[in-house]
Amino acid sequence: MKKIIFLSVLMGIFFTCCKKDPDINPQPSGQGYTPQNLASYSYFKTGTYWIYQDSTSGVEDSVYVYTDTSYSYYQSGAVQADGNYMFYNFIALSYYDTYHYHYSISMGNYSLSTGEVGVVRMRNKPTDYVGETFLMSNRFVNGDVLYWYLGSGGTYYKDFYDDINIAGQNYSNVAKFYDDKNASEYESPTNFYIAKNIGIIRKEKLDSNKIWNLIRYNIVQ
Repeated sequence: MKKIIFLSVLMGIFFTCCKKDPDINPQPSGQGYTPQNLASYSYFKTGTYWIYQDSTSGVEDSVYVYTDTSYSYYQSGAVQADGNYMFYNFIALSYYDTYHYHYSISMGNYSLSTGEVGVVRMRNKPTDYVGETFLMSNRFVNGDVLYWYLGSGGTYYKDFYDDINIAGQNYSNVAKFYDDKNASEYESPTNFYIAKNIGIIRKEKLDSNKIWNLIRYNIVQ
């Protein structure tokens, strides 16, 4: 009888220790980070441009959107089903490095279990394909990570800032994502700070300590 009681207690401790802790979600209360909300961080139309400055050299780069597709979204209920869809795409050109940056999203990147959708970032030009990976997702949960089948690293959600000052400018609702081996940045570990309704406001390449900060912009959404 004592052995049975002892084993019952031991099994109870084992299952308690193995129970997965719930996700800690630091997103601001009252804001729903749905697939539709992701578009406010990552969908921009032709006419949008961003001007970035290298924090060390002072060199500037103008990145402008020259083509886009209309944003479309339809989901019939709480679960993913045939006929549901979400899609948008835009391409921006950098004057500094002459590369094209493709940003896209579709329900092909949708997770039923978490409602998570990822934004794909691809970098190329006619003579060179650099690579593609996830830039961010709509799931702002500590420790969350996404893997893109054409990328070699993982994209991690790291932090959220209600307000942050970067290069003398204040931004609100900023998400920070980290890729430990960013395929679109020559597999450099990279941080991206992404502001709602503005886009990428800071890029940190951690293997070279190269930082690009947004200094001017014009947004069309």
